[in-house]
Amino acid sequence: WTQKNPCQISDRVVTKIQLEEIRAKDIETFARLETGTAPWGPSVPISLSRARAWAKNPHAGLEDVVLIVARIDGYCAGYIGLVPGRLQAFERIERMNWVSTFFVPPELRNHPIGYLLLRRAIALGYSLAVVEPSIQAEKLSLAVGFRPLRQLTYLELDLLKNRNWFGLPLRAIRRILHRTKWSVPKGLDAAIAQCARPIAHLVLSSLLFLAQRRLGRWQVEELKQLPVAASPTSVADVRFVRDRALLEWMLEYPWVTTIRDGDSAEYYFIDYRKQSFHRAYEIREEGALKPSGWAIVWFEVREERRSLHVLDYELPPSVVSIALLMLALREARKHGANRVCIPLVCELALERLAPLSRLFTKKRRRYFLRPQTGSASQTVLDDILLRDADGDFSFA
Repeated sequence: WTQKNPCQISDRVVTKIQLEEIRAKDIETFARLETGTAPWGPSVPISLSRARAWAKNPHAGLEDVVLIVARIDGYCAGYIGLVPGRLQAFERIERMNWVSTFFVPPELRNHPIGYLLLRRAIALGYSLAVVEPSIQAEKLSLAVGFRPLRQLTYLELDLLKNRNWFGLPLRAIRRILHRTKWSVPKGLDAAIAQCARPIAHLVLSSLLFLAQRRLGRWQVEELKQLPVAASPTSVADVRFVRDRALLEWMLEYPWVTTIRDGDSAEYYFIDYRKQSFHRAYEIREEGALKPSGWAIVWFEVREERRSLHVLDYELPPSVVSIALLMLALREARKHGANRVCIPLVCELALERLAPLSRLFTKKRRRYFLRPQTGSASQTVLDDILLRDADGDFSFA
């Protein structure tokens, strides 16, 4: 796309926007070579850790486009990541792409860079899905044909928000400094978060103790590999496919890194974590001869936020609520989490933990899908069964 009337941005004249497609077979090499600093915002379109993982996606072919980069005078001026996936519509399974890492520097948003990136992604010929887009990205997505799906509801326990009683004095100091326009000392936020740890441990211990008394004791053991029949599907399902191959990819190839060298300070979507892991667990009721099933948990530490998410699971309906809640509370206390996200199905077990159950609140996650013309997804939008791990959310 060439502008008829070039304009000045960051002391450079924008005359032409070029789009570059990077395929799965080349993504790791591209990430190693892509350096350089643009005069506007974060300029690196992908981190090395994310590129290594994307190259191993079992749902992606070697020739599949996984990243589209917009360039101005050779510099990165925006990018959109595409994670190949599958959508099952009853007996039919079709290819689709998850939109991930969609970014245009603020200085360039008065140009149609985001629109061009989305149009190029659509032109690849597959349906597109996105989770929790920003306000600007949502408006642009709706303009090019994305349609909202039913929102996913989950339960969240947030022990940093409004419940950090030990940190009240420090929070009061920070509020005063903000009002007086004084600079906040480095380390003050970290000190406030440290004050929250005793409260988080106390709350989680109390919840776990109450759950063991009212719901029974459950044993949890880490799995070295997933069961053979992991994540079975039914021809009656309309859902995004999360098969055994995809789950093993998530467990073995993390998108984020705990090593500083694996991420770039010039990458907008920060892929460095102090701690991060996905683990599969076998769950059984105490005294039972056979396990009830399995579940995958993701734990990450991002700045002072220590989050634990329950993702995929396979458990009988009769025990799924209790088993997942017990797993989440046990692992959250073990790893010092101050935020716990669990499936809505756990609400039945939580009702038996009143009044502590009120600490959990309902949250919603927004999904959007742009069905490709002639695809099965055009007719099943309202029937798609969303699960807690759907989308790029569960990876990074």
